[in-house]
Amino acid sequence: MSQLLHHLDERLCVESDANMRAELLAQKAGYLARVGRFEEAKSIISEVRKTFGDIRDGRVTVQVMVAEGLALHFELLSAAASDRVARAHVLAVAMRDRELIGLTSAWRAHMAFEKSDWPLTGKFLSQAMETADDDHHAALARCAVVLFNAFALCGDRRESQYWFLKGRDHALKQGDQATIDALLHSRATFGAARLRAQRCRGIVRQEEIALAKREVASARNLQNLTRIDAHSTYIDLCDARLRTIDGDYQGAIELFVALRDQGPYPEGHFSQPLVDLEIAYCHTKLGNNDVLSSTPSLQSLAWVDDLDVDDRLSAVWMLAELAKSRGGDTFGDTVGVRLNVATIDYEAWLLTLRANMIPFTSH
Repeated sequence: MSQLLHHLDERLCVESDANMRAELLAQKAGYLARVGRFEEAKSIISEVRKTFGDIRDGRVTVQVMVAEGLALHFELLSAAASDRVARAHVLAVAMRDRELIGLTSAWRAHMAFEKSDWPLTGKFLSQAMETADDDHHAALARCAVVLFNAFALCGDRRESQYWFLKGRDHALKQGDQATIDALLHSRATFGAARLRAQRCRGIVRQEEIALAKREVASARNLQNLTRIDAHSTYIDLCDARLRTIDGDYQGAIELFVALRDQGPYPEGHFSQPLVDLEIAYCHTKLGNNDVLSSTPSLQSLAWVDDLDVDDRLSAVWMLAELAKSRGGDTFGDTVGVRLNVATIDYEAWLLTLRANMIPFTSH
């Protein structure tokens, strides 16, 4: 059991003050949501809401709203999660509660990052880090996770490692196993994402693939050990994509097919046509050129425009590679043009991220 969860349970056993018990329960619900125990989290939230649904205690209300937001985010990656945390943030600011301003700002930064809203990410990181005291470990650990993700996505290993260690330090001080798992999960997922983009520009090195594979294995081992289930399928998705980059096309196909059958997945964070395309790409590399034309979801490119910038680059690159292998562009001349546009968009996306992270560099 996480030390943080154990500590919360111990305090709940002896705490008699109703308001403090409600705060502790809300914190427990938020933790359970982060580790994928969603039904337990929602049951606790409902229990607290029965007594504190009338905003009689501002601290309780803020922490319940944060817990609700985390449950929505980690279970469904729902847009409603941002709204709940935003409302909690507004109330925390009105109360002038430094701890809760730091906490809600940190989670707003996390959710803005998930949407690739780099200016908003930077804004809320600044507010969280300026407001939180040194012992507000929950807020500062979450800020470190976001910054680790950001610098990892930029390919800045020095800065990403700095924030990895900062996040781990705050998590250890709080006994927060979920944050440690999040750091290892992010190291694996963002390492794989970076390699996918590099592949599209022909600059992947074998030692980088080997390192990314080790990071995926470490994240999976920790998830299995700690039984943290939130977003666990993304580790398998990273594994499949790394196998594709490394040329293990049959192994990648098997993983992609298994993942496709595990849905449904949150809209905007898992594209079925993209997985179909990745499967078709692997089949073509194995010499089976009929999969692309026989996959209904790939008979149009309309879905590509709905992808995140990095996914769009990878999708268009694979379509271009398939066109080469088939001796012509199935979609006329559109893929070549789209690849140029997708590459420019990706570079601009990264430049904007780097610019917004400059205030947080450690040197």
